[in-house]
Amino acid sequence: MKSGVPSPSAFSDLASRVVATLEQYRQDSQKGNEKVLRNTAAGPLAHMLDLEKWIRRGGLDHTNLEDFLTPYLDASQHVHNPAFIGHQVAVPHRGAIMGDLIHGVTNNAMAVYEMGPSATVVERVIINWMLEKAGWFSSDQLSDFSAHPGNGAGVLTHGGSLANLTAVLAARAAAFPHAWQDGTPDNLAIIAPAATHYSIARAAAIAGMGQNAIYPAPVNALDQLRAGQLGNLYRRACDDGKTVFMVSLNACATATGLYDPIDEVADFCAAHNLWLHVDGAHGASALLSDKHRHHLNGVSRADSLTWDAHKMLRTSALCAAILFKDPAALGHAFSQEGSYIFYEENHPDLDVGRTTIECTKAALGAKLFMVLAIGPWAGL
Repeated sequence: MKSGVPSPSAFSDLASRVVATLEQYRQDSQKGNEKVLRNTAAGPLAHMLDLEKWIRRGGLDHTNLEDFLTPYLDASQHVHNPAFIGHQVAVPHRGAIMGDLIHGVTNNAMAVYEMGPSATVVERVIINWMLEKAGWFSSDQLSDFSAHPGNGAGVLTHGGSLANLTAVLAARAAAFPHAWQDGTPDNLAIIAPAATHYSIARAAAIAGMGQNAIYPAPVNALDQLRAGQLGNLYRRACDDGKTVFMVSLNACATATGLYDPIDEVADFCAAHNLWLHVDGAHGASALLSDKHRHHLNGVSRADSLTWDAHKMLRTSALCAAILFKDPAALGHAFSQEGSYIFYEENHPDLDVGRTTIECTKAALGAKLFMVLAIGPWAGL
C-alpha cells in the first residue's frame, strides 16, 4: 500500500474523473447503447475488476481509475436504460445523486442531534412533509417541530423492511407495553394477505412471535384483501387461542401493484381495537397524485404507514419512511435507554437513535430533499 500525504488536488482530480465517467455511463445508458445487464459470473467478474490487486497493493488514483471503474460500470445493472423494468429501485434523480455525494463528504451520522444537526433538521422537515400527505400533520410550517394535536411522527430508515419491523414493534408496544422488557407473549397473531411483503413475516419472527403468527387474510382472485370476510378469520384466530393485535395490508402489493381497501379494513380494526398498518412501500407515492391518491382513501385512519422514496420518488437506495398517526407510538417501539449516548439535557426530541434500529444512520433525508428542491415538482 502506498504511503504518504495525498496531494492537495488528489480529491478534486479523482472526483472529476469519477463524475466524468459516471456522466458518460448515464448518457450511454439512457440512449440504450449498453445492455441493461450482462450477467457476468462472480469469479470472472472479480478477475475483470482486479480486486485482489487493488486491495493488496493500493495505488488507485485519477490516472488509473478507469481500469477499475469502466468494467465495474459495464457489469452493473444499467437502470437508466429505457429497457430497464425491474428490481424495485428508481432511476435516481440528479438531486438524489448529489445528496449521496454531500453525505459522502460530510459523513454526519444521526444517532444524536449533535452528530448531524443539518441532516437531522432536513429529515424532520421531510418527515413532516410526508406526514402532511398522509393527513397526519396540521401545523402551518413544515419546520414546526413542536407538538401539536393532529401531528404524527416518523423516521427515515434504510429500507422498507426496517420500516415494517418498526411498525410491528410499535404495534406490539401499543398492545403489550411490557413486551420490550418482559418478552413477547406466545399467543400473538397478525392478519395479513398472502401477497404481503415477506418483511412482515420476518418482522414477526424477529419480534419473537414466529412466522406462524401471520394469519393469511381472505383475498379475491387478484390477491386483494376481502375486508368483509375478516370477521370469520378473526374469530378463528381467537378460537385458536390467539390474540390478534394487528392487521397489515398492501398499498400496493409488490407483485401485482394492486391496493387493498384501506377504508373498509379501518372499519374492521376500529371495531376490534386493532392496529392498522399500511405497507405503502411501493404505492404510497400515489398520495402526491390527484389522479391516483384515491387508491389510498382512508390511509389517515391507519396507525402506521411505510413509504419508500427509493421507489417512486426517484431517490437512490435507500430512503424509506415509517410514519405514525400517534407520535408517541414511535418512541414506544424502542423502550430503551443508552446513557452513554443519549443525554436528556440536549435534544431528546431530535435524537434519531431513539426511534430507529440504526445508530450510525446516513443522511437519508438529504437525498429526498434534493429531489424535491431541484424539481420539477414544485407545489408538492
